[in-house]
Amino acid sequence: MKDIWNTALKLEELCSEKDINCAIFFAEQPHTLSGGSTLSGEEVAVLFEIFARKLPLNDVKFLREAMDMVIKEREELAFLN
Repeated sequence: MKDIWNTALKLEELCSEKDINCAIFFAEQPHTLSGGSTLSGEEVAVLFEIFARKLPLNDVKFLREAMDMVIKEREELAFLN
C-alpha cells in the first residue's frame, strides 16, 4: 500500500507541474461487490472543486445551474411527500 501511496503522490506532483487536473481516490478494499467505486458526497465535492478551479467560468456556472436544478427538484419532491 505504501508503494501505491508514493506512486499516487508522484502522479499528483507531475500533474500539478503540467497543470493537469488530478484527483486520486483509493482504498485497501473495493467499495462495492463488483470492485467498482462509489464516491461519497465529500469525494464528489472535492472533484467538483478541482474541476471548477481549471474550467472556464461558463462551464463552472453550468455545473452550478445543473446542481441548483437538482436541488430544486429534490426540494419539490420532498414537499410533495
